[in-house]
Amino acid sequence: MTNAETPEPGPVENERGHWSGLLWIGAGALAVKLLAFDMVEHDAFIKEHWTPYEGTITSSQVVFGGNESGHEIQYTFTVELPTGPREYRGSKTQANGKDFGKPVDGPYAVGRTLPIYVNPDDPSEYRRPENPAGLRRIGYLIGGVLGLIGISVLRGKRSAQAA
Repeated sequence: MTNAETPEPGPVENERGHWSGLLWIGAGALAVKLLAFDMVEHDAFIKEHWTPYEGTITSSQVVFGGNESGHEIQYTFTVELPTGPREYRGSKTQANGKDFGKPVDGPYAVGRTLPIYVNPDDPSEYRRPENPAGLRRIGYLIGGVLGLIGISVLRGKRSAQAA
């Protein structure tokens, strides 16, 4: 072997690429399971076992949510429970086109109603219903991207071995 020749990758390097590709594929499968199946199943459980109510928005404002989320709408709403009215807080991170200091319009405007589910065993716990199709799309998208990364790592290692 001369100085100009490059040594062939050893079995440890090839296995490392093989395992990293499998890890990417595994992460993709886990993302699909957690997002596309578990979250949808949990949301269905809540809709079946918690009590549905309509909450009325009593205040809403656009605030700066930090560098990661940008602007967000923070709102409070009241729900008439059998034990009396109860106030809850929520936020929506996409506040595109909303201005600070101006009244919020659209679905989070004061006086609008929101569907919510309240835990009958702990009324301080509530949940807004999720869109199962949206959760599945997100899970499939993230899982698919991670899976494709894993496949490309595996194929890249196989191509390097063939050369």
